[in-house]
Amino acid sequence: MMPSEDVQDRPRKRGPAIDRQYEVQVGTEDGTFLVVIAESGRTVLVCRDRTSADRYAVMLNEAFDRGHRAGRRDARRAMGK
Repeated sequence: MMPSEDVQDRPRKRGPAIDRQYEVQVGTEDGTFLVVIAESGRTVLVCRDRTSADRYAVMLNEAFDRGHRAGRRDARRAMGK
């Protein structure tokens, strides 16, 4: 399965909408390398093809989203709600 922008932009099932934390950008002027960049501006990975870069960005965004939801769930439980 090849990720596309449709996969990255799909609506979330529940919880607040979270901006994408990781995105793909062209790393060199000639477009030879693509980089996955964190919201902080740090380069997370360098890939040679768009498919790999897109897959890693989707995977990292989904992992971040799951961690964010788990943290909110734990906080609600700790508060007794």
